[in-house]
Amino acid sequence: MAKQERNLNHVYSEQYFGYHGPRTWMERIWRDALGAEFPDELEQYGYVTRHDLAELKARLVLQKGAHLLDVGGGRGGPGLWMAAETGVRLTGIDVVDAAVEFASGT
Repeated sequence: MAKQERNLNHVYSEQYFGYHGPRTWMERIWRDALGAEFPDELEQYGYVTRHDLAELKARLVLQKGAHLLDVGGGRGGPGLWMAAETGVRLTGIDVVDAAVEFASGT
């Protein structure tokens, strides 16, 4: 069987999501750029702000017990936040196994 080439972004993502140590340099940059809007408790990899999360919550009008699908959700930060805030059931999928494992707490 021929060796399958791997997308460099996927390789990077596996390393990033598989790392469970401190991410101080990136978090510092995002926190500095976004100030109080940065939801650092999400352990996210992205630029979503508290305002963005509140806007999504208002637009989605999710009811407790509903089902939310997070496609390409990485470590699950925003989806996990939305589930905690609204009481929905969350299913997250991503192409990086380490990200899904992190999001699910395994």
